[in-house]
Amino acid sequence: MSVTGSSRIKIVALEAQFGPIPEFDGFNGEYDITIYDQTPRDDVKVLNERIRDADIAIITTMPLAAATLSAEVTPRLRAIMIMAAGTDHVDLEYCRNRGIRVLNSPRANTTTVAEHAIALYFATRRCIVQTHIRTVDDQWPKKRTLLSSLRDRDNNLPLGVKDEVVGIIGYGGVGKHIAKLCLALGMTVLIADRKTSSTQQTTPSASGSDGMSRSSFADILAKCTVIFVAIPRLPTTLDTISEAELAQMNSRAVLINVSRGGIVNENDLLSALRTRQIAGAATDVFVTEPASTENSVLLKALADESAREDGEKLPLVVTPHTAWYSEVTMENLVQDVKDNVIGWSRGVLPPENLIV
Repeated sequence: MSVTGSSRIKIVALEAQFGPIPEFDGFNGEYDITIYDQTPRDDVKVLNERIRDADIAIITTMPLAAATLSAEVTPRLRAIMIMAAGTDHVDLEYCRNRGIRVLNSPRANTTTVAEHAIALYFATRRCIVQTHIRTVDDQWPKKRTLLSSLRDRDNNLPLGVKDEVVGIIGYGGVGKHIAKLCLALGMTVLIADRKTSSTQQTTPSASGSDGMSRSSFADILAKCTVIFVAIPRLPTTLDTISEAELAQMNSRAVLINVSRGGIVNENDLLSALRTRQIAGAATDVFVTEPASTENSVLLKALADESAREDGEKLPLVVTPHTAWYSEVTMENLVQDVKDNVIGWSRGVLPPENLIV
């Protein structure tokens, strides 16, 4: 569409690299849209220039801080459409104070992230990556057997699903679907109460409305052999799992993080893995993303380890924030951003997607 007047709504999509931007058939009024495949995360000047005249900004992971959200920089900005579930990269309080609407897609990736979490569990419990590396490095014929790679610090063999006690920290959409999959596999599943809960019980609490047993946070740490972390990143959730919590965990436990970087303290996790304080861990998320050997102690440790010819490998599996990525997720994201934009134009915001 060509610009014919100031009454036209200007939409700017900043990160089409993550997924296609739909056409907004049914939009109430006329609009122009500018689509950028990617926008540099470390160049605020470019970011500000691109959304300076926008009424609506469509983003995925692009940080939007108060300085960019100010009326001086983005005088026309009225809505932010997040083509993802997470919202921690946007200053929501500033948006609330300025009256900028923020909508996301909270359930688009629920099933895919849960499935990825289960894949990480199996990879971690069965030491898939570590034994793959040692097999490719011809350690099998040299050692005659690599079975020791699957044993924990106490020489225990890996547990089977029927013997796993699963603890789920964060019982939103992803946590609920992880629980469903774990139950289908025959695992025992417990749901963690909030870490700040006043309950001090050491046995499962009364079941919730869905029939799932709730347990104190401390009980989850002590009893569970698998812990899935699926909570949002907030100031109050940073370092939810750090040195003290890792010390309380079962020595046979594996920790799976599909939430956000910073929920599990990377330095403390590395220490716990090096000493085999826990049996293993997997993470799809990092404090700094994109993660590299220069900004992640976890990746640096894995890279240093790979340079050595032999030896037991760190019981850690990593993926590059890909847990959400699937055909069904993309279909859901495209539909949600379309519904959000059209709903905004008509003054009927989808309540389940409205953040601010």
